[in-house]
Amino acid sequence: DILSDILKANALWQGKNLEKTDCGFEQNLKAKNYEIFYQVCDNKVSFFDKISHTKIILTHIQN
Repeated sequence: DILSDILKANALWQGKNLEKTDCGFEQNLKAKNYEIFYQVCDNKVSFFDKISHTKIILTHIQN
């Protein structure tokens, strides 16, 4: 489930188009019904879908 992967900061669709970065990874995923930019970097998860106008940003807050 895509939402579960986002909440767990896991790669989407078995790591399709995954590019490692210094702080984590990024994925750019395009199809007819979605255009997704997904990034996991340190304590931040960002998900943007241009087609559905969906944005999810999660930040892990340490106590």
